[in-house]
Amino acid sequence: RRRSCSSSCLGSCLLLWLPLATFSVLFFLRISSIRDILPALMFLPPMLVTSLLLVFASFLTVASFWLGLRGNQDWMEYATTTLVALLAILLPILLLQIALIGYLNGDLSVNIVFLPWTLWISAILIFTVWQSLLPLKPTPTVPIDHLPRHWRHGQEAQSDTELLLPPNGLSTGPSF
Repeated sequence: RRRSCSSSCLGSCLLLWLPLATFSVLFFLRISSIRDILPALMFLPPMLVTSLLLVFASFLTVASFWLGLRGNQDWMEYATTTLVALLAILLPILLLQIALIGYLNGDLSVNIVFLPWTLWISAILIFTVWQSLLPLKPTPTVPIDHLPRHWRHGQEAQSDTELLLPPNGLSTGPSF
């Protein structure tokens, strides 16, 4: 029996392996035989992936903050984490790719490109060490089920995702 391709297989191929292989081939051609390949063309596949992830993470951040403002603290924490990832990882990677294109075109010096990169990596390392040395937050003593849910207004105690289900549950067809 033959298995079909899953969405994670297609996603990893389209967002990871295909751009990485394309960048590697273009980079190899630039340093070996075809030196006229533009740096912008060479960095186009990873920049497209980074830009796509930036748009996706921005959408997640906005949607999570919207759900968090409706009263769900978990979504607020998720939105904050997504925003930190957006600003601390994705945006600097995109800026580094643009700076590397400028360096390869001869517009920027090596110090202008790699000094911010070194400071950024150092700041992430210091933040990671600092967070690992902090004590864990204590667990809440109030059960989560007893917290007020102001956004429900008289509905049953269902989550937002449970409200998306059809009223008869998860039935996929007629029951016999």
